[in-house]
This record gives sequence, structure tokens and C-alpha cells, in this order.
Amino acid sequence: MSKFIKRIQKSVKKSIDNVIVVGPDQKNIENMIGGFNTVFCINYQHPLPRYKNVIPIRDHAFLNELQVVDIIFLNTNYDNGIFQFIPQLTRKCAPVIFLHSSLVLSTEYIDFFRRIRYEQITVVDDYQVWKIIRK
Repeated sequence: MSKFIKRIQKSVKKSIDNVIVVGPDQKNIENMIGGFNTVFCINYQHPLPRYKNVIPIRDHAFLNELQVVDIIFLNTNYDNGIFQFIPQLTRKCAPVIFLHSSLVLSTEYIDFFRRIRYEQITVVDDYQVWKIIRK
């Protein structure tokens, strides 16, 4: 198990099975494939490694059918309508969201996540970790 996966598991503090990876340039895709049971890849532009736990997704409508998602990896440089499906996923299963951003987040992103009751809790490598606020 790689250090990247160990850091993620330490920050999430629960078992991780299903992961969604959104964006064309996720740098740790090989580590993610080996560390989780199912990896759904949305709009990943490099050739995906052929593993049985990797599921490429072409249509965002498939996300409505997912019942359990533990983590969503998002790239802030990539926005292709994924943000319209995130509120539906967060209502169902409250996944932890890892935002990959080399820059400081714009107020648009911060307002969006606060509107769906998420707060930033920590930073792991280049990812900002957002969890749902339970009241």
C-alpha cells in the first residue's frame, strides 16, 4: 500500500470501497487503482490501465444510480457539468471530497461546498479534504 493511500485512509478514518475520480490529469491514478475496491473514472483522458476494479464513465447520468461512494477526487481545473451531480451524491452517501488544486480555491468553489454543508478539514499532498458537516 502506497504512502498516498495511507494518508487518505488516515484523513478519512473509515473504510473506503468506492471512489470517483473526475478530471483528465489526476496524477495518482495508479495508486488509487491499487488502493480501493472500485474506481470510477470520469473523463480521464490518458489511457486507463486495464484493471478489473476500474470503471470508465462517459455519461454523468450514471452517477445518479450509484448508492455508495466513499471519496470523490475532483480536479478544479476541470469542470464539465460534474457539479450538478455532486449535491445528489452528497445527499445519498456523504462522501469525502478531495479537491486537487495548485492554486487557492476561488470563492465560487468555497460557496458551492458550504451550500451543500461541507467544510475543509485538512490538506493531503496537493488535495484539500472536504467533509460534510453533521448537525
